[in-house]
This record gives sequence, C-alpha cells and structure tokens, in this order.
Amino acid sequence: MTAEWSSDLRWDTRVVYIERHHRWWWNAWLASTETELYGFADSEEEAARSMYQAVKQAASAPSPDSSQGTTTQ
Repeated sequence: MTAEWSSDLRWDTRVVYIERHHRWWWNAWLASTETELYGFADSEEEAARSMYQAVKQAASAPSPDSSQGTTTQ
C-alpha cells in the first residue's frame, strides 16, 4: 500500500494482524528521508487511523536529518 500526501512524499504503508500479540501492527516508511513510523492498535481501523495521523503529523513537521529514523508508538 502506498499513500501520497504530496508529490514528493510517497509513504509505503501497511497494517498487519500479529497473531502472537493479538493486535494490529502498522508501519509507514518514507524512503526519501529514511523515516519509519510504526505502532500497535487493538483493531484494524484504529491502526489505520493511528498510522494516518502519524504520517500526517510527520508530513507537516520539518524534515528530519536523513541519517535518523523516527519511530512512534
């Protein structure tokens, strides 16, 4: 799955159910800045919502140093 918030920001995104944790895991990766966002949620909808909010917040923040990734929980 790929999400675009502007022409220069192409996020690779995924939401996966992790059986051993009985929770949903979400991940978003922006290759141009090597930024990774991820977290867990109790439902697929909550995971998608959390991922969308994290990506939206990251897209509006100043670009991080490309040598550092960013994680959220």
